[in-house]
Amino acid sequence: MDGSAYTTTPAKSIADHFYFYLERLWIILICIIGGIALGLHQSYTSLTEYRANAVIQAESQLAPAAEVEISETASLASKADLIAALKTKLMLESLYHSVTANPELAALLPDRDTVSKQEYEAARHTLARQLRLSTSVLQQRGTSILEITTTLPDADIAKAVISGILEELGRNNSAAQAGASNANIALLNEQIQELRDRMSESEQSLATYNHALKIRDDIRASESRLLELRKEYLDKWPPLVQEKKHLALLHEAFDNELNRILRSVSSELAYWQSLTNTTNTLSGEELTNFRLSTMEARHNMISRDFLSDSALYDSLISKVKMGDVQLDFLKDEFSIIQPAATDYHPIKLSRFDALLRFGLGGLVLGILLANLLGSFDKSLHKIDDVESLTGLPVCTVVPCANSKGSSKEDRRLKALQVEVYRTLQANLAIAHPDARTILITSSVPGEGKSTVSTNLIKAFAEANPSEQLLLIDMDLKRPKVSNYLGLDKGHPGVYEYLQGNNTLKEVIQQTEAGFFVITAGNIPPQSVFPEEKLIVQLLASVERYFHRIVIDSPPILPVSDAMVMAHQTDLVCLVYKMWKTPKAALKRTMKQFSNHGIRVAGIVANAMPVKRVLGQGDYYYSHYNSGYSAYTEGGFEDPEDCEKSKLETIPSPNRVVAQLNAGKHPNAASANLSTSR
Repeated sequence: MDGSAYTTTPAKSIADHFYFYLERLWIILICIIGGIALGLHQSYTSLTEYRANAVIQAESQLAPAAEVEISETASLASKADLIAALKTKLMLESLYHSVTANPELAALLPDRDTVSKQEYEAARHTLARQLRLSTSVLQQRGTSILEITTTLPDADIAKAVISGILEELGRNNSAAQAGASNANIALLNEQIQELRDRMSESEQSLATYNHALKIRDDIRASESRLLELRKEYLDKWPPLVQEKKHLALLHEAFDNELNRILRSVSSELAYWQSLTNTTNTLSGEELTNFRLSTMEARHNMISRDFLSDSALYDSLISKVKMGDVQLDFLKDEFSIIQPAATDYHPIKLSRFDALLRFGLGGLVLGILLANLLGSFDKSLHKIDDVESLTGLPVCTVVPCANSKGSSKEDRRLKALQVEVYRTLQANLAIAHPDARTILITSSVPGEGKSTVSTNLIKAFAEANPSEQLLLIDMDLKRPKVSNYLGLDKGHPGVYEYLQGNNTLKEVIQQTEAGFFVITAGNIPPQSVFPEEKLIVQLLASVERYFHRIVIDSPPILPVSDAMVMAHQTDLVCLVYKMWKTPKAALKRTMKQFSNHGIRVAGIVANAMPVKRVLGQGDYYYSHYNSGYSAYTEGGFEDPEDCEKSKLETIPSPNRVVAQLNAGKHPNAASANLSTSR
């Protein structure tokens, strides 16, 4: 079997998710009921409260004029920073501590004459903390508008708290303005002095550029005359030669004047040096023209700066003389859009809102917990998943029915169990008619292989009453066949036979159903498993006397004996417990079978949940039709959930010997059941 045949699992469908949450519905219901109970408790215990609010807008504390005047020295906070700073102030406990001094809140504090100063201050701190917790600040999206809301049991007190908050904010802002007055005046004086120095430097630059501009104008006039002369005369005509010499002298005078400007005014030297990269690429007439045009542009630039500085200087001097520096320089950090107002309609958590809010919360919590618990479930829930993972067909699906009542539904499930084992027997008999030894095993303990083995041998006995059938319990660590069939636990079995204490005839027992059993026997604690060759000898011995042999073997992963038996049998069936056994265990089992070259006939999907969903089928019936209710009650129920079968011990000489002597066994001519090993 190729290992790649069991590597993928199909994606879950909508029905799979539905059944996933249905299986964990109890978690969701507990959370919903808990949420509803908590909501009802909140609805009954919540107090009647009233809400007061005010709306303000965050403002820059610098007046528009001041923002222009000191833009190079003062850093202006962004709108977001202004809003964040104002929201922080509104959440300071010190602000609410000041609000508690409001006479309208005196009823919330103890009488000052009856308590000490320390106790009174402690009460103020406690009240301030409560007021802060009952107040919220909400910013309107995309604006600098803030809504301040306080919710308290008394409407007038709530309004008084909002009014006190606005008053304290305004008082703090006024104190900040008064404290900043001297610093503002000093900063303004620095601005005036800086403007005065800049204007003086601009005047000096303009004075030096005026003479250079006059020379520039003479150069432009000389160039125009020279151009006119060249149109009428040759280059050597005396007036034209004279004009060339005059133009050269003017250029020399311009260069000298420009050098004088650069030596006398440091700011102009820095400006012209910044143009070095451009002038280095020019020469001759291009360089001259560049300097002439740059001289004019620089003069115009200095003139504009001088006029702007002069206007700003005159404005600041006027403000200083008028004494309104503080008024125009710093303003309030907020403006009131809506003053404190109270909504006298009481606020109380309604029963409907509580049920809706907490019920939905419980639903969400339940779904999260269901997903969390589901993440720990590593088993397979669908037959398609089992077949896709193993690459093997599922021979039959055994429903999980634990009820023991006598209702119609219980009878239907019992009849259904009869049919699934008939289906398993028919599938094996048709697909593998020559298989005489059938090994039933599982990946790990507790998957129901003993149950499957017992009911499978019953199905063979019902289908073929004339055949000699044998069930062997080879699970020596956890034997269960004797318990399922109600056999005497003290009767010798496989262990005694392998130890040489009893013969084959002595360990075989017969049941009323017509098949034979070899139980595990009386296995002492801490016993070791028998050698492989003894197991092989046992299987070879019993195979001569029976038409079919069903072997209940140990699990594959914990014990290696099952692999030894698998090599000696004709057919291997693997039992997988749905919704229980981790799929990783199933994958490891299939890998071991593949590594040992053992072919598995198919999977028995055991313990498939049978749960009705709104009367529209169930997990089990999604794979099998539900028309089994016509079958009569009785048959092959789960041995763990039904009464113990009545069995009889084989007499001596045993029934097999009698049938062999009568010629009914297919090997009657040669077979002889020995009484010794």
